[in-house]
Amino acid sequence: APSGTGLRLTFLQSGDHGEALVVEHGDGAFLFDCGEQAPAQLRRSGLLERGLFFHDIFISHMHGDHVWGLPLLLRDQVLRAPPGRALPRLW
Repeated sequence: APSGTGLRLTFLQSGDHGEALVVEHGDGAFLFDCGEQAPAQLRRSGLLERGLFFHDIFISHMHGDHVWGLPLLLRDQVLRAPPGRALPRLW
């Protein structure tokens, strides 16, 4: 959940077009894998309009269905980053 101490999971993708899972905890947001459609799914989900910004991005392995969306997602994060905000760390 965006505020408080709850845990919120949002599955953006699973299947042929890749994997992507958003985990929100308190004021932190983390992305696990970034499949091909993850950037578009993030925009459609409304999470970005809420001001979601990832602290960390975790990639489970380097298959295309887990990383093809990463360049576009990182570009979006760079363009949306508030002044002084660190970009997401990649793991």
